[in-house]
Amino acid sequence: MLEMGLDKSVAACLLEMGEVNTQKIRYFAAPIIAYPSPWQDTIPQWLLKAIYQERLEALAIDNSPQLATPAEVLTYLYPASLITPIGRDYTDIYLWSGSQVFPKYGKVADEQSFWQLIGSQPIQYRSIQHCYEPLASWLYQKAVQAGKQQGWGNCSKRQKHKTEEPVAASAQLSLF
Repeated sequence: MLEMGLDKSVAACLLEMGEVNTQKIRYFAAPIIAYPSPWQDTIPQWLLKAIYQERLEALAIDNSPQLATPAEVLTYLYPASLITPIGRDYTDIYLWSGSQVFPKYGKVADEQSFWQLIGSQPIQYRSIQHCYEPLASWLYQKAVQAGKQQGWGNCSKRQKHKTEEPVAASAQLSLF
């Protein structure tokens, strides 16, 4: 539905009418969290759309962990990486996330091509899991909080909010 142009607000209300868990609705409909940076406005539109597609896919998995998607992690780290070099752990997370997202949305032929394109050996999830999961969990919780502040989870009483641009997280992780 999202690929055909259905607005995320309509999709969120449909989820609510389907009696989907309120926290999941808030996560789906929440604004995108991006690292506070002057570079936020350079995040590609295809990546912003991919986040809502991946959020919807995550909601379809009943027992999915409460983690942000690779597209969200990539989007959060992108503006940070343009300010100053980020630490090795976060660089590895950024590259691994890119290897998951770019092939999925047709930006490179496949995962192997991604690693060839950047001239690096593939990074395995198990090597970044100890840093990825806390970051992805933090982003998920920030999204749920932002969705709650916007009134998601009760479409009939929700105040109108027009937020399609990424928002800066109210707190920053130390990436450097």
